[in-house]
Formats: sequence, structure tokens, C-alpha cells
Amino acid sequence: MLRIERIEPADRAEWQAACERSPHATYFHSPRWADLFTRGGGGRSEPAALSVAFDDGARAVIPLVRMRRLGGLVTPHLCTAGSNYGGWISGDTLRGEHAGLLAGHILSMRDVTWRENPFDPLQAALEWRGARVEQTQIIDLTRGIDTLYQETTHAHKKALKKASREGVTVREGAGEKDWRAYFDVYLAALEQWSRMGPEKRTRARYGWDLFRLLMNEPSPHEKLWIALRDGCVVAGIVCFYWGGRHMVTWHAAALAEYNQYRPNNALYWEIVCDAERRGFSWFDFNPSGGYEGVVSFKDNFGGEKRRSRVVDRRSWARALAGRLKSLR
Repeated sequence: MLRIERIEPADRAEWQAACERSPHATYFHSPRWADLFTRGGGGRSEPAALSVAFDDGARAVIPLVRMRRLGGLVTPHLCTAGSNYGGWISGDTLRGEHAGLLAGHILSMRDVTWRENPFDPLQAALEWRGARVEQTQIIDLTRGIDTLYQETTHAHKKALKKASREGVTVREGAGEKDWRAYFDVYLAALEQWSRMGPEKRTRARYGWDLFRLLMNEPSPHEKLWIALRDGCVVAGIVCFYWGGRHMVTWHAAALAEYNQYRPNNALYWEIVCDAERRGFSWFDFNPSGGYEGVVSFKDNFGGEKRRSRVVDRRSWARALAGRLKSLR
């Protein structure tokens, strides 16, 4: 019977190698994302990936971030940073037996949040008791842009024409001016969402420090895309790219008063076209946080829905901390 031989902290080199060699890894599994997330979070978390060795010689890495709450009294783990796609990564060929042992170790943590990686068939085959069922929406870019365009809705095609007619342009963001303009759009969007009631408020809020790091430490793995009208940034998306296979929209914001010009349709479609030209296999919209209006918007682009379950095991201390925070 297969068993885990050893579990120990993973060093950055092993973590990076596993991420590069794993056929199902995404940017969210990378040490770079964990590093940026923790540094941009004001010291409230730290990378804590684990190296797992099996007695058959196979190895895997479990990317983790350890959070600090209530002055370090509460230390929940996120699998991965920002509660994005998690689980294990490995350059070795793993079987269901390996997956069961890895999942068992993750779920043995008393305070952990794990979002299923929808691109890993071993995770898809697991039974997740007590999980919250969510989904992402993805486009198979290998089918070609002409086919993909034909499969978009009439409403989307009409919106693209309107955006063009109204002078909406889309380009990659570059430099502090563009990043600052996007962050201002994000702050304005947060204010707009807060006025729409508790059910519309975003669950995660990010400060300028994280965006500043993305701006000041550029790599091929991150891009800011912006939509402009009359020279002003009215919408934007931060996208992550990994392994020449997977690209995902991580963070998006737009000014509601410009929605009539359909900048989001133009923005998303240009990103789809760019990823297809560059040879990526998957365009991933990312889960929509339960906002049905966002899901409906993404439906206009065709593609498919894919399950991404979430296990959120909370200690009594973290549950109490969460309740106290909600009362502020």
C-alpha cells in the first residue's frame, strides 16, 4: 500500500520546478504569486509550501500560504494565496492513490481553505464532503479564434460593434500612470458596489501595495489590460499567464457610468484574441463569486462551465475573528 514517507517545508527551487513541470499547474500555484501576495499584504501572511515524498519515489509540492490573524493567535492556511486554485503540483506521474493521500493531508489541517483546481483530473475525481460547489467558465483557445467568435452570442457581437463605434480602445497597460489609473477605477468600483447592498460587496479587497509590486517587478506572467474612452481608463483587467497553457483573469474593475459603451466586451475579447495568438490553450474567466450577473456576462463568450469546489475548514478562533470583523 502506498504511503507518505516524508513531509517537510519545500524550498523555492523545488516549488518552482514542480510548478514548471506539472501539466496542471496554474500561475496561482507558483512561488512568485505566493511571494507577491504575501509581500503586498503588509506582512500578514507568509509562504509555507510543503514537500511530500512517497515511498514509491514520487514527489509533490503543496503550495500554501500561512495567514496571521489576531496578532498571530490564528494561523489559517490558504491553498493557494488569495484562495485561488490550489492542491498539489508535481512533475511526476501521480495516481488516484497519491491524490487521496495528498488530499487527506490538506484536509487534516484544522484551519484551511482549498479551492479545487478545475484543470487537475485527479482532484475532479475526489469526493469533497461539505464543499461549497462553485464553477469557473473557460474557453478552449485551441479551437481557433474564428470558431470562437462564431460561438459568441449576438449580444456580444453587437456590443463589440458599439464599443468600436463609441471610440473604446483596448491596450496593455504600461507604467505607473496606467496602473494608478486602473487602481483608481478599482477604488471607484468598490464605492459603487458598496452602495448596492451587502450582497454586492466584494469579499476580497486589495491595497495599492500588491498592484505596485506587480507594476514594479514585471514578468511575462502578469499583464494589465485597460479599456479607454476619450483617453481615460474606464475598465481594466489584471491577467496571469502560466506555462504557455493557462491564462486567467484575476482582477477586474470598471466604471459603471461607462457600461453603456460596452468597454468590458471589448476588453475581454481583445484578451481572448491575444491569448489565442500567443498559443495558450485555455482562457479562464475565474469563478464569479456567486454573482449571477457576472456569470451571465461571461456566458456571452461561449465556452464551458467547469466545477471548482471550495473546502473552508475554520477553527473556532477564526470563525470568531470573522464574526468580529463583520461587526466593524
